[in-house]
Parts: sequence; structure tokens; C-alpha cells
Amino acid sequence: MATTDANGQVFYGPTDPVEPLQGLLNGISTAVSSKLGAQSQIARIANVAGRAGAVAARSGRPITVADPLIVWRGDIPNGDNIEFTTNGTTWANIRDVPIYARSRSTPLDYTPAATLIDFPNTEIASPTFTYAGSLMTCVIPGTYTIEARVNLSASGLAVPHETALMVNGSVYETSPGVTSTLGGTQTNISRTVRLAAGNTVGIRAFSTVAIGVTIGGQNVRLQAVRLGN
Repeated sequence: MATTDANGQVFYGPTDPVEPLQGLLNGISTAVSSKLGAQSQIARIANVAGRAGAVAARSGRPITVADPLIVWRGDIPNGDNIEFTTNGTTWANIRDVPIYARSRSTPLDYTPAATLIDFPNTEIASPTFTYAGSLMTCVIPGTYTIEARVNLSASGLAVPHETALMVNGSVYETSPGVTSTLGGTQTNISRTVRLAAGNTVGIRAFSTVAIGVTIGGQNVRLQAVRLGN
């Protein structure tokens, strides 16, 4: 008796009237099924209740981070229809924007040596990154907007300085400037980058002389916004 796999491919049995062609036909179905199994397919469902049916239909193909289940829900507003799960239980909307942000509440001292800035405070947590040793390490690959803001002052001195976005230990973009004798000077960097799992992101800074007085708190901040794959 013929059977159908999780990808909708028909396999014939030895007692089916197609014998002895079932070997050839099964070989074709196996090849097609393997190709379909390597792709992330979108199942059309009517509502939340349809998720259970979509999960059940994947019984022969485990739902994992590497092979998620993606559905198109018909009962929610256009643009929010696509949902996904990586375990068959917890669902998320594909338009959800995970933001990971860190800051520091203590003053930052620019020095003549190029040094990574430490952002010890977690402002917004998400599973997209981990943090250690002044570096954010990407956990979920994708396209991100990396934004950094650093405010500094130099007690009335005009001091040349530079802030650099570091990706995987290399300079991705720099923002040079000179401190103002009248007050704080703000440095901003915003770039869109494609990150793989394990890639690191950090901010490196230096000045021509030790500044010694800078502004901490929300004015020293680093964040990553995931835009998509």
C-alpha cells in the first residue's frame, strides 16, 4: 500500500500494481523529498488552532532552530501574518524586532591607547547576543543595525579623538572628532551589517591625549537591532 511522507511525497509498496517500477518511482520521490526537506516551507493556516495541525504534520521531521516551522496565519492583519516556531510550542511573529542594548553608568576615560569600551549594564536583553570582555557575540545570525552613542567632555580642552565600530576584531567604521571647549561632544555610529553566529561587535576609542573626564549613563550606549535574515 502506498504511503505519504511529511513532505507529501508518495512511496509505493511492493504489492502495489506499479511493481516492478516502485524502486524507480521511490527513488524519484526520495530525491524530491530530500530537496523539500532542505528548504524552510510556509504552511497556510486559518488561525491559532491551525498551528497544532501544522506541528502534527511535521511529526516525521523534527522542528529545530536549524529547521523551523513557518506558517502564514489568515486571521491577523496583513504584514503580521508570518509566524514561526523552533520547538513546536513557542511561537513568534517574524516582524518581532529583537533589540539588544547595553550602556555604562560610570565615566568613560579616552586614552592615547586604542581601547575597547566596556558596556557593563544590560539595557535591553534578547537572545540575539551574549556579552563578555567588552564584546557582544552574535547568537542568532542575521542582518543588524549596530548603533553606538558616546558623549564625552574634556574640561575645556580641544582634544582630537576617534571612536570605531569593531566587527570580528577589525575596524568596520570610524568616527573622528574633536572635543568641544564649551561642553560635551557626542559621537554616533550607525551601520547595517550581516552577522554570522559567533561574530563579535564592539566599540574602540582613543584620543591624542588622556581626556580624563567624560559623561556616563545613557550617553554611553551600544545596541543591535535585528532587521531579518
